[in-house]
Amino acid sequence: MILELHAIQSFAPANLNRDDTGAPKECVFGGVRRARVSSQSWKRAIRMQFRNELSDIATGTRTKRAHQEIVDRLLAVDSSLDPETARRRAAVVLETEPLGLSLKQAADGPAVKTGQLLFFRDADLDTLAAVARDFGSDLDELPSSLDTDTGEKPASASRQPQSKNRLPKEAASRIKTAMTSPGDALDVALFGRMVAELPAGNVDAACQVAHAIGTHRLAPEYDYYTAVDDLQPDDTEGADMIGTVQFNASCLYR
Repeated sequence: MILELHAIQSFAPANLNRDDTGAPKECVFGGVRRARVSSQSWKRAIRMQFRNELSDIATGTRTKRAHQEIVDRLLAVDSSLDPETARRRAAVVLETEPLGLSLKQAADGPAVKTGQLLFFRDADLDTLAAVARDFGSDLDELPSSLDTDTGEKPASASRQPQSKNRLPKEAASRIKTAMTSPGDALDVALFGRMVAELPAGNVDAACQVAHAIGTHRLAPEYDYYTAVDDLQPDDTEGADMIGTVQFNASCLYR
């Protein structure tokens, strides 16, 4: 069965969805320029509403910070585990096959991020953390990008790695099973996900969301705004912040 939902919705003056210059997104349709709000921004709003209002429904997390999520799970189970060991094991799980993700340490802090945003279900992250916990000594034998970042390696990492790019067979199998299972995350099922490094982990979206387009010709406007410092002396006049932002007021066909 295919169910289509169409809506016409009016919005007060606003900048609902910015382009790379900070102006409201727009397009040419039917020979005139119209307001536009991208499908991606609608889908994120829907996902956030699921998370905020449906506490009993499983949802996913789209993030570059899966590394820290795994570290937190490791330390929650074993508080005696050295944090640096947890960080390294979490990195190995993510960057070694079958996932084979690229990791990069933030320049302004210790955060480690994946090279792309990935949509993880809680069960996916739980499995990755369980693998890092159950195969800890095996992971210590494998190379990690964190070694080059810190310049130091655990003593066990100086020995010959079992495999340069692969996790132990059982560990890899557990990760593949978790990442390729149907799962129960509502937003992942609705909007799908793509895992370039593990195509079997892709999920076809059950829901397609179109760009919303204005029903009338766009009339872009500019708001000249000022803001006054509440603590400025009484004998001082003038604004402490002045600027201009673009906005529009549109009736959108969604």
